[in-house]
Amino acid sequence: MPLISLFSGAGGLDKGFHLAGFRTLTANEFDWKICGKEIINVDANNKDIPKALISYLIGKHPFYKVIKDDAHRLVILKAFNLDNLLNQEVNGASARYRAAQINYPSRIVEIEPLNGSNTTLDMIMDGGWEKPKSASCPDARTLAAYPPARC
Repeated sequence: MPLISLFSGAGGLDKGFHLAGFRTLTANEFDWKICGKEIINVDANNKDIPKALISYLIGKHPFYKVIKDDAHRLVILKAFNLDNLLNQEVNGASARYRAAQINYPSRIVEIEPLNGSNTTLDMIMDGGWEKPKSASCPDARTLAAYPPARC
């Protein structure tokens, strides 16, 4: 049976309806504070949420990101080696340079609007998925998995 969900929070009630056989056509929540609190509450009871969220947002496959930092005249190549797949042998050949494995976060620390936005949330997680500590860090505006000591 189809369902339209209004004032959905993080979707906990919607999940219950889904488990009962309903199919959610659309879900809406306009208050980021309610949604953010609900996501953090759900996260406290289910430690798989941060990993699932990262896998959903950036994918399940490793990749490289090229970052151009004009202010510091730098080009940075960042490896996103989530499951250590970049270091595997391919056709008997080993990687010349090893890419550090990035661990998944284990909890959501904070959710807040991005620079006063009404439509974009900034989700801060542990395990190196925090915001860079200063704006002088390359790529300070993206959710990049910088090791905490980097900036």
